[in-house]
Amino acid sequence: MTISNADVRSTTVEASSHPRREMLDSIGAARRFVAAFVERTRRGDGGLAELAAIVALADEIDTAIDAIATELLTANDHSYREIGVALGITAQAAAKRYPGASSRTAGGQPSCLR
Repeated sequence: MTISNADVRSTTVEASSHPRREMLDSIGAARRFVAAFVERTRRGDGGLAELAAIVALADEIDTAIDAIATELLTANDHSYREIGVALGITAQAAAKRYPGASSRTAGGQPSCLR
């Protein structure tokens, strides 16, 4: 029996198909744009103004990450663990970064319920 990639589920965060796929395509385009900027800088095209512009872009991305994570915690009721996996941090770190954003607790069940 042959197993294809379609038969294997990933343990990483995956996007479902349809409108979310368009968002991932846009993010991929942004990633390629940044890679092209770095390559052009290596060839001598970039300067301090471009460095300042990319730092401003990084700040906007950090703000977007926080806004999206908060929205997913509040409106979509995702857990701190799920957000932590997406951000590459622990559930506890996500809970500390976004305190009170989720109706779920970061540590799971209280000890008296285990």
